[in-house]
Amino acid sequence: MREFLVYTSAGENANVHRWAKQAHRSYDIWITNYSNTPGLHRGHADHYNERKGAKFPNFKWVLENHREHISAYKAIMIADDDIILSCADLDALFRLLAEKQAPIVVPAFSRLGKISHDTTAREWRSDYRYTNFAEVTCPIIRTDLLLDFIAIYDDSNVQCHGLDWWYLSHWGDKVRDKIIISDTHYCINPRDLVKKGGQREIDRHYSEAERQARWQAKKAELNIQSFPKVISRRIPKPLSTLILQTPFFIAEVVITWLWDKLLPVFLGPVKRLVKSVLRKRASPSSGKSL
Repeated sequence: MREFLVYTSAGENANVHRWAKQAHRSYDIWITNYSNTPGLHRGHADHYNERKGAKFPNFKWVLENHREHISAYKAIMIADDDIILSCADLDALFRLLAEKQAPIVVPAFSRLGKISHDTTAREWRSDYRYTNFAEVTCPIIRTDLLLDFIAIYDDSNVQCHGLDWWYLSHWGDKVRDKIIISDTHYCINPRDLVKKGGQREIDRHYSEAERQARWQAKKAELNIQSFPKVISRRIPKPLSTLILQTPFFIAEVVITWLWDKLLPVFLGPVKRLVKSVLRKRASPSSGKSL
């Protein structure tokens, strides 16, 4: 058993193989396979089970059935299954949490993928930053804090959307302005366009509107208040690291600009062409006479 744990609920779009490339690492990997394919990703897991559902409800089930084992880890990352992170970066993130005695560490998000909150976007000069917000995508959470939240977590309505506000409200001053975002060890949250079917797995089960409605009901029930996301302190990169990472940062910005600005220009005509073809195929006049 290793010091730390990466937990995920994994399906067809998973990138879990990237997390398991090195045998010598500081973390175990627990995969809950929610797909319809038995044994999917088993070879990349130190611990494995099969169960339908999202990552937090499935983690709650794992904890309830394996509490002694889960409690022995020092910290746990609850990760989306498609997050792109190397073994070296995962090890470094866990090490950062231990060295700085932080309650939560999250990787910054590369512009090559999705960015849900401005404060979590990767910064060039920063090594890591202190903040008051940790989004739900792939936080590393000290185990005692995580288990404390799971004890009050009701998974009947809120499975993912809004969970970050819920757990931050629950922990309060224990984590406020003590959360670390690492800009040196960052991740990519793949864009929906590159996923199988062009959409998130959760969108196949619950619409964005339904998830939002469930969260708003829980938020009102518990009187959870949102707050401005703030970076309270930045720790700059060492000069050597800054020099090494600058070319990659510039490439990231350029590629993202091309993706965001030029791709829609080409996609627009393609979408119109596809719709036109589909309309013609659906037209009665397009059928052949018998």
